[in-house]
Amino acid sequence: MTLMFCATKNFYEYTPATLESLFQTNPNVERVYLFIEDDIFPYELDPRVEVINLHKMEQYLDKDSPNYNTPYSIMTMVRCYVSKYLIEDKIIYVDIDVLFTGDITSLWEIDMGDNLVCAVPEDESRTRYLMHINNDYARPYFNAGVIMLNLRAIRDEGKDDWLMEMLNSKHFPYPDQDVLNIVCKNRIIYLPNKYNSCIYTGGAPGSGVIIHMTPDKAWNYDSVYNKLWKKYDSYKKEI
Repeated sequence: MTLMFCATKNFYEYTPATLESLFQTNPNVERVYLFIEDDIFPYELDPRVEVINLHKMEQYLDKDSPNYNTPYSIMTMVRCYVSKYLIEDKIIYVDIDVLFTGDITSLWEIDMGDNLVCAVPEDESRTRYLMHINNDYARPYFNAGVIMLNLRAIRDEGKDDWLMEMLNSKHFPYPDQDVLNIVCKNRIIYLPNKYNSCIYTGGAPGSGVIIHMTPDKAWNYDSVYNKLWKKYDSYKKEI
């Protein structure tokens, strides 16, 4: 089982807890790619984690792109062209603001066939809103905070080029998530919300094997997830 994460500098201190929760609940994880903004990550990491400085690699999002300078980090755009970096046939992409509470082997073992993505659908209200803007979106619209990508098909069919062409040519409300919903339309395996439990997918607080802490960040003392987050954050060690 192979996963990838992207962390901006302001999320470095929260990343060890996320990774610790992954390894404690999923000992069968073989490799994790962690894309960051530097050469060295400031905390100790499990040897299965490979740190990659995204800014030293070829960039596919143009600086004059209408989606470059937005509230959404360009680090998250890497999921749209990670097939150009990695040789894996598939990978599970996960936002850094999550906690793993159970085994996700059943997700990894899904036969994707010629589908491009496995993802959890969002609430129907978001789908209706976005379809009103652009009828090209997948229906239902999915949340891209946790997705399994068919890198082989995306790579072989040039879907990564299409994704970046869209991001470089037109503004989107939720940039990389939006274009994934357009390009992957009709080739999606929809997952139960236990794999991406958050307010946008109808997940109840504390439920699911992957808890997506949006907008309720677990490191905030008043978060319903704070106690669980502290458990895993206690393993954090600076280099």
